[in-house]
Amino acid sequence: MGKAILAGLPDERVREIIDRHGLPRMTERTLTDEEELFAALEAIRDRGRAYDEEERMRGLCCVAAAIRDPTGAVLGAISVSGPRNRLAGRPLETDPPKSIPDAQNVIELNIAYE
Repeated sequence: MGKAILAGLPDERVREIIDRHGLPRMTERTLTDEEELFAALEAIRDRGRAYDEEERMRGLCCVAAAIRDPTGAVLGAISVSGPRNRLAGRPLETDPPKSIPDAQNVIELNIAYE
């Protein structure tokens, strides 16, 4: 969910967050290079969802999307996570769980029309 949220922020704000917290390695797949992170954020902006393929925890995969208010500001994110072995055979990038965009839409509509 972190990358989904970061992708919705201006690059300057992302750099401030990196300066404050760094890019600590959680697993051998964690993005610890700033240039690689910014390339990943651009891809997330293009496709509208983020993927975590064992970057935070070994054996755990995730697909996430940002939740935005009517002005486009990111309020948070929603995700589906699961063990790598349960997601095998269902590639997250080619067949993401349909529940993500459906839930994202419902939440954003509720925020907009409260």
